[in-house]
Amino acid sequence: MMIGTLLCGSASCQATQSSVLNNQVQQNDLFGTEVLNVQIVSDKTAGESHGSGNQYQADIQDQNTNLVSTQQALGKVTTESLLTVATNSGVNTSMITTAVGNGGTTDVIGATLTAALSQETGLTAIAAIGQIDAAKGRAGVVDAYVQSQGNSHTLTTDQSTSEMQVLQTNAAKVTSDSNGAYGIVEGKAQLQAAAYANDITYAGTNGSASVIQTEQKTLAQRPIQ
Repeated sequence: MMIGTLLCGSASCQATQSSVLNNQVQQNDLFGTEVLNVQIVSDKTAGESHGSGNQYQADIQDQNTNLVSTQQALGKVTTESLLTVATNSGVNTSMITTAVGNGGTTDVIGATLTAALSQETGLTAIAAIGQIDAAKGRAGVVDAYVQSQGNSHTLTTDQSTSEMQVLQTNAAKVTSDSNGAYGIVEGKAQLQAAAYANDITYAGTNGSASVIQTEQKTLAQRPIQ
């Protein structure tokens, strides 16, 4: 995982140009497992499990920046979470499980960004699995969310301009599985599962202007070894 922060406190460095180069390759398989066993909880039960083959975050403030990022996820990414409840998991119960092959986040404040991003998953599997075993248990409100993504990138800008090219290519099998059982739920019970081959999210505020060119590919599946 790469985290980069570029800050500039004075107006004189507004025009300074910086460069960020990110090159990540995941070759081995990655597994993340969370098991939460609950007997009795009165207030809240919460669990989160996250797995990523490659991940980067760039925070840019008052610093004009050129960003080049290349990510390749060639190994498996599997994230599993299991919640068991014997009696009561409380007023609020929340479980979040995510898996991503390549993930990136770029936040820009008061700067100009030029970026070229490439994300690619190989012939592999990306899976997020969430399970709740509480057939004899009780809860107030239950919310479980499971998400898997081949490639994902998020860009946010505030008083900034950006020009970005993004290429996402997914050849992985991307799956999400959410299941659960409760004896009694007094309020609302919600289980969600979402799977994305390629995903791009953009949000601009305070007069930001952006030009984003995207190309997303999902390749035909072949047998995974």
